[in-house]
Amino acid sequence: MLGALAEVTERVRIGPLVSPIVLRNASVLAKAAVTLDHASNGRAELGIGAGGHRLDHQLAEVERWPAVERDRRLREFVERVDELWAHPDVAPQPVQARIPVTIGGISAPTLRLAAARAHRWCSYGGYDAAPHEAAGQARAHNELLDRLCEAGGRDPRSLRRAVMLGYLYVQETPWRSEDEFHTVVDRWERVGMDELVWVYPPHAAMPEGSVTEGLFERLMEG
Repeated sequence: MLGALAEVTERVRIGPLVSPIVLRNASVLAKAAVTLDHASNGRAELGIGAGGHRLDHQLAEVERWPAVERDRRLREFVERVDELWAHPDVAPQPVQARIPVTIGGISAPTLRLAAARAHRWCSYGGYDAAPHEAAGQARAHNELLDRLCEAGGRDPRSLRRAVMLGYLYVQETPWRSEDEFHTVVDRWERVGMDELVWVYPPHAAMPEGSVTEGLFERLMEG
């Protein structure tokens, strides 16, 4: 699907959000990202996450890992991808100097990894979370990320912050009205988020009756 998008678009950046390590081999994913980078003329991005959904483990026939093991595997996976992209004998090299990496998740080890190696950190806010509670947690995460970046000699502003908003995660209903949309955007901007990730079509991520027809398209075009 990402390859097809690369063929029919010219400007938009393209990548998964996120590719779970339960279902992927680091070497294969690294090469696939380079292929996408060439197909899109340098517009590829790669999102990586620790995963954890029970169904992923069942379908992949991979045992479920405890949290400490999951965090260790995610770090090793991301380090391996970086190593392969930089390896002089791996060809072709990406079009970009480095394909931007998004690391998804909200555990403290994931935040440390994002501060050290990511272009973007993406939160999902929590499962079935109240908006103000999730936003408060995101503020705390962003403050921790700032401290981790500074401790590592990195400008905190160089790490972009994003949150995925769908009713499975945070109980926001931005498509009920234009005023509510701006309220949602303002809430997440105030806690330090640079990007909001919307699910499309909006009905797929919102409760029944909470979507005003045509509002999503009108706001995105505006």
